[in-house]
Formats: sequence, structure tokens, C-alpha cells
Amino acid sequence: DSVIGKNVIIHRCDEISSFEGAFSKPYIVNLGNEKCGREAVIFGGITLSDIWLQINFKKDSLLQQMLSEFTKTKFSASSPYTYIGDSCVLENNRAIRSVKLGRRTVISGASRVEESYVNSASGENTLICDNAIVLDAVVESGVKIESNAFVEKSFLDHFTTVKQGARVIQSALGCNSTIACAEVQNSFLSPLHEQHHNSSFLIAATIGGQSNISSGATLGSNHNSRANDGELRAGRGFWAGLCTSVKHNSYFAPFTLLAKSDFMHELDIGLPFSLVSNNYREDSLSVMPAYWWRYNMYALFRNNDKFEKRLGKPHGGIECSFMAPDTAVYVLRGIEFLKRYRNEVPSGTMENSKRRIDILGYQQALEAYEEMLMWYAVSTVLDWIGGHDDFEVPEDVNFTSDWYNICGVPVNGSDLDSMISDIKNGNIISWEDVQERFERFELEYPKARFAHAFSLLKSIYNVKTLDSAAIQRIKMDYEILDAKIKEQIELTREKDIKNPFRNIFENHK
Repeated sequence: DSVIGKNVIIHRCDEISSFEGAFSKPYIVNLGNEKCGREAVIFGGITLSDIWLQINFKKDSLLQQMLSEFTKTKFSASSPYTYIGDSCVLENNRAIRSVKLGRRTVISGASRVEESYVNSASGENTLICDNAIVLDAVVESGVKIESNAFVEKSFLDHFTTVKQGARVIQSALGCNSTIACAEVQNSFLSPLHEQHHNSSFLIAATIGGQSNISSGATLGSNHNSRANDGELRAGRGFWAGLCTSVKHNSYFAPFTLLAKSDFMHELDIGLPFSLVSNNYREDSLSVMPAYWWRYNMYALFRNNDKFEKRLGKPHGGIECSFMAPDTAVYVLRGIEFLKRYRNEVPSGTMENSKRRIDILGYQQALEAYEEMLMWYAVSTVLDWIGGHDDFEVPEDVNFTSDWYNICGVPVNGSDLDSMISDIKNGNIISWEDVQERFERFELEYPKARFAHAFSLLKSIYNVKTLDSAAIQRIKMDYEILDAKIKEQIELTREKDIKNPFRNIFENHK
């Protein structure tokens, strides 16, 4: 009851078997919510973007019906076989049951691999080893599941790593992410997510990627209702500090940093790049907008390089820069919010309580946000012009309109709306068509980013066109800003190097 490819090595495996109906239907998982509010189906051939589309827009019943039909057409008959692809290596395993293994998969010393699709390829070998357990999962190529890790009813995208006893249950994990030691359940995590600590806990969350969950962070199962149906949503760059506790339901704009604290009330933080903390002495919520730009410039630019290196080879439209169309729109809204509440932010606006809300450094935040928009718009436009000798001037776009971060790829709201309309009216008729449209978004993203930045830049300078005189003026302003950025990068790094406590051990030899 197994189909075995060429050049396969099988050595000291206690059991390799299969049973009828193992692949007759997809797996239903609850993502972003412990209850059934955001269920999705996963199967061999699904992508992270496909899953994202399923768990969002749940109130659009026609869309969900069409997506369900796409899934049904892929499962017409059950398969009674275990498939082992060419050049696989299976050694010292206890039980391998009803699996489909791509070529060059290595399973060594695993406890159980059961009812799972495991993709693998030359140069992108998938490894499952060292007492790992994988049940009802879809595992893409280049994944490593090792050292007592447990994966159940989950989707692991390319080059993810789950290790050191980590538990990943009913979750989707974006590419080039690592979860070690931690517990993650019912969560949807976009690419470049990091969670390394035994005491970190992430439940019922949707995170935009480029994120880090610190030790002791307990995000989930702290609900404010009679059922476990709460959610946590955060944009890319979310960073939960040491020993942070957050109550569902809470929302965080991109690049929100939570200081070590127990947040006892639901939070709605719409100001991007903020540091959020409790002021215990005054019993108030403190929010410092644009914290990263003002006080940790080094980390912002270091992360850009770090993410690009981690992705390695060409990575489609995954955006690594902290400033892009999606985050620029949040910055614009942040400026609007600060100007609206110039004197005082009403209680209940950013936290579900009657406590006072303190905006720290109001004027500095406004200036920082404006600098961030300037840097993004100018650097994007100049980079594009420099790489295209015969570039076309793009049509004006609404630079304040919605952009969605779809698994690391910023997509304009109108383009996504168009795709959803095509699904509902029958122009898109399969998951393959959906995937083709997402691939088109990735290919077209650089040009869409340039058009967005171009329109924003004209608004910043209040001009109808960017002629040679305007570009010269912009370059001069940008050189001044760029020099300031480089100075801040050096200063924020220098604070660490010159910290007197860094060398205290020299005084205690």
C-alpha cells in the first residue's frame, strides 16, 4: 500500500503504512480564532496567500462559497497509498502513515509523520527528525521540523523552522520563519516571524510578519467575553516585549513595540512605529508614536538588511523595508490622528478603559512621521528613476487608499477588490487562477510602489509635475535628510557601545 520512487533509502523504520481515505478531503483549521470564526482549509497545493484570502472577508458569503467550490473540485476520489518520492531518505523512524513525500525528503528519527503532505526539492530539502511529530499538516519545501517539535493541522511555508520542543497547532506559518520552544495555536503568521523562547505563548493571533515574540510574552487566551472567540491582530514589524500580557481583542498598527507590561484592557493602537507602555505611577496608558524613527534608527535599517539576507534568493514581492505603501498609509493616518487630538486623546479611544491616555512627544512624532514619508517617497522615486532610463510618468493614484499586507506583499485595495469581484462573477474559477493573480500582484508590486510614492511626493511638494527643477530641489532636501538618518544610525548604535555598564566586568577582575 505504498508507492515508492527511485533511489529511495529506507532503513530501520518500524512502520510505513496507509489507510483508505487518507487524502479524500482537506484539513479544516481555525486560524486567527480558537472558535470557528475564521476557519480555512489546507491541502497539498494551497499557498499562504490562498489561506489569507479564506480567513479574511468572512462576511462575504458569496466569496466564501466560491472558494469552497474551488476546494471541492480538487478532491474527487480518495487515495489508499503512501507516496514516497524519488531520492527520499527514511531512517530510524517509528511510524510513517498515509503521507505524500516530495523528492529528496529526509525523515530521520521521527516519532510520527501521519496524513501529511510534505513537499521537497533539490536544494530545498525538507527535514523531519529527532523525535518530531507531524500530523495532518501541509509542509512546503526547505522546511525543518526537528528536536521534539510537534506540528498538527498546520501549514508551514518554505524554509520555516520548528524546533526544540515547539508546538504549532492549527496555525499557518509564513516563509523564512522560526519557532523554537514556544507554543503557537490557532494563529496566522506572515513571513519572517521569530519566536524562540520556551515561555512565549501565542494564541488566536494574526501577525503581519517581520515580528518577534519575546520570552515570557503571553498573547492569547486572555479573553473579554464568555467564549474563547477573541482575536489579536498586528501589522508587520510587531514586537512584543519581555513578559508582556495582552487581552483579546486587541489591534496594533505596523511596527508597534510593547514594553514589558501587563495590559489589562483591550488595546487599539493605530499609530505606527509606536512604543506602548503602562505608566503605573499615574495609572495611564503611554504611547510614544514614531519611537523607532526617533530613538532606534539603527534597528530599523539593520532589520531591512537582516530580512533580505534571510530571504536569500529572489523573493518575489515580499517587502522588507519598514516604509512601503502599506506603512505609509498608516503614517498618514497617524498624522491625521495626532492633529485631531492635538490637546488630549479621549479615554476609551486607544484602550477599553477610563484611564488617561498620554501621547509622548506629540510635536516630535509629527515631525518624525513627516520625515518618514519624505524619505520613503524620495528614495523610492529616485531609485526607480535611476534604474529606468526611459521610465514613464505614472498616472496619479490615491496615495491615502487602503493597502493590504498579504503575506508580506503590499497589495492596493482596489486591485484586491478587483480580484474578489472576478472570483464572484466567475472570471476566476480555481485555486490555480487565484494563485496566478497573487503572482501577478508580486510582479507588479515594484511599479505600483513607485506610482504610490510618486503621487505622495507631488503632494508633499505641492506640485503638479516633477520637472527637472523640482527633482533638483527634492534631491537637495533628501541629501540633508539622508545625512541626518546616517547620523542617527551611528548615534543609536553608539549608545550601546559607550554604555559604561558594558565594560563593568573590567573593574571586577
